[in-house]
Amino acid sequence: MNNLEEISLLFGNEIRKRRIEAGYKSYEQFAEDNDISRIQYWKMENGNNFTLKSLLKVLDGLNVDFNDFIKSPNLFSFPESSSAKRLSEIIDYTKLSKKEFALTLGYNNTTLLNNVLSGRNEISNTLVQKITAKYPAINTEWIKTGEEAMLT
Repeated sequence: MNNLEEISLLFGNEIRKRRIEAGYKSYEQFAEDNDISRIQYWKMENGNNFTLKSLLKVLDGLNVDFNDFIKSPNLFSFPESSSAKRLSEIIDYTKLSKKEFALTLGYNNTTLLNNVLSGRNEISNTLVQKITAKYPAINTEWIKTGEEAMLT
């Protein structure tokens, strides 16, 4: 994963957190109230489709100053989740883009992967099964726990 993808995920997580703190449980309601396409906003929360213009519009809707947003304490601290680290290592091992990797596992988009990479979710048993079915050299126990070697 490259730095732009990591930063986009961090931005997405931060705007999601701030939307919830602002009292919006639903991303759809926030998008509607702020005249933002629901699809565009959903993509932004998931680390995709960022432009400075769209980010500024979201921050305006959240009543957050851009400088305060950039100084958010968690914004540039990259995911510490061990699941996120292992999934990132697996994607790097395959030498595929995140999108290409998702497609090899049978996913149409990267949402599930983004949720793990952002630390929002852990690696599920279903994801473990899909990875080991497609990449049998990767150790199942390592994917689940980080114990043992990555490759069998």
